Amino acid sequence: MRAPRRATGKAVWAAGFLLATALALRAEEPEPRHLALVIGNEGYAGAAPIRLSAAVEAAADELAAAGFRVLTATDMEAAAMRARLGALLEAPAPERLVILLAGHFAQGGGQSWFLGIDAERPGLATADGMGLPLSTVLAVAGAHPGGAVILLGTEARRSGLGQGLAPGIGPLTAPQGVAVIWGELGEVIEFAERGLTRSERSLPELLADWPDLRTAGFLSPLIPFLGAELPPGRTESVADTEARRDRAAWAAAVETDSLAAYRGYLEAHPEGRFAAEAAAAADRIANDPERIEAALNLDRERRLRVQRDLETLGFSTGGVDGIFGPATRAAIQGWQALRGLDDTGFLTVTQVALLDREARVRTAEREQAERRAAAAAEAADRDFWRDAGAGADEVGLRAYLVRFPEGLYADLARGRLTELATDRDRREWQDARAADTAAAYRRYLRAHPEGLFAEAARARLDEIAGAAERAAWAAAGATDSAEGYRSFLESFPDSVFGEIATARLSALEAAATADPAVAAAEERSLGLNTLSRSLIETHLQLAGLEPGTIDGRFDTAARRALSAYQQTRDLPATGFVSRDTLRRMIDEGLPMLLD
Repeated sequence: MRAPRRATGKAVWAAGFLLATALALRAEEPEPRHLALVIGNEGYAGAAPIRLSAAVEAAADELAAAGFRVLTATDMEAAAMRARLGALLEAPAPERLVILLAGHFAQGGGQSWFLGIDAERPGLATADGMGLPLSTVLAVAGAHPGGAVILLGTEARRSGLGQGLAPGIGPLTAPQGVAVIWGELGEVIEFAERGLTRSERSLPELLADWPDLRTAGFLSPLIPFLGAELPPGRTESVADTEARRDRAAWAAAVETDSLAAYRGYLEAHPEGRFAAEAAAAADRIANDPERIEAALNLDRERRLRVQRDLETLGFSTGGVDGIFGPATRAAIQGWQALRGLDDTGFLTVTQVALLDREARVRTAEREQAERRAAAAAEAADRDFWRDAGAGADEVGLRAYLVRFPEGLYADLARGRLTELATDRDRREWQDARAADTAAAYRRYLRAHPEGLFAEAARARLDEIAGAAERAAWAAAGATDSAEGYRSFLESFPDSVFGEIATARLSALEAAATADPAVAAAEERSLGLNTLSRSLIETHLQLAGLEPGTIDGRFDTAARRALSAYQQTRDLPATGFVSRDTLRRMIDEGLPMLLD
């Protein structure tokens, strides 16, 4: 029964306190510069108790000394806390607002609550009735952009939570111009007492000595949280207070530099000193090309389409990949400039539609031009086929394929050429067979190296060549002369009789060299007359071999010259004219023939 009695007493106390607070706020006193709400909950019914009243009182005293009107309470139930928070909305707007909540917190479902002392195992479905939603606290502070700070001190010990909740503070999204600072209960209260009350220091500077505290929202390094105190004996006028609030709100808007911040300033200070600048800044952001395009929320497929449209119109995007990089931005600028639009490189909804429409028109034009070109090409194809004889002869067929290798009649032309080639192959084979000579078969193979009868032609050539080789070998053996064997080897260098012919030739040449009588006999067999001998001597003299007097008589000098000539020509150096020697001279231009 203790808990119900305590709740009733607290409720009566809270009602009386609220009435006193309301009367105090409406009393004819000088308007406070700053306002603070400090709530510290200690004696929880369903959670570990906390001892913090002395620390909370010390923090409240320091805030009061710094120029704050402080509303302080401890051990508040959920309903009383909501009423106390509502009283802030009834108070005149302060320059600075501080809300300090110290005690047990719970989180779940994306929301967080500051628990009242009457919380008994709150769950996700019942937390709103047993605690103060931090979203409501943030909304109240949001009415004072640029000058509101929320301090949340959490207790880590048991908090007796039900289904769906966990202890502590969940993710927070601070309203425009509101700073949120939270962490371990003792550090937060210490910061409120010893840090926040320092004058002429920005929040980031004040927080430097409390690195473990977490922060979110508006923490400008340019704006002091508390200014210098007024000189003794001076009171601040209503106009001064409004001007100070105006400057603070404008500084917060400039620091944030967002459309919402400037519009928030204009709503709070429609006739403010910086109203014109705020309106211009809001207009600048609202009409920012990048922001306008971002508001279109172009998905990847739509970006791909934009890039394809630009490529269709002749503006290279560096690749159709759905990414608006420098090349795509340059392509957009080029298209905008050509259309007389502001070449920002960013698109509006009207420009996206115009770009798409132009690309469709260009695509249709190209398709129509391609159809016309295809029709003209087909007509030219048909005309050329007709003029080339429509496949009547090989010349016309080849001319058509040169002009239209992939034309309407290309397959027909190639087929017809194959038929003609086959017919010619058969006719020329028949001619080769009729002649049945090596020359005839060679002509056939030159014309048809891969012909229908190429293998047969090669086989017959082998037969004919074998017969010719055997006949030539028989002739060489019949003469049994160096000249005969040499001629055979020249005609049949790869003959099966090659080794025998080479050996016999070497033997004959060696015999001629060793036996001058044999060489002399071969010379006599040539039947050289005086004129022939004179011509030979002249040939030797022209070769620079000094045969002596040109008289048709082979004297010693002529014999030496003959031997030297034969040595330089790799012939047996006998000094006598052999058939090989005479043949070589004739090849070199000697005007005579063997008998």
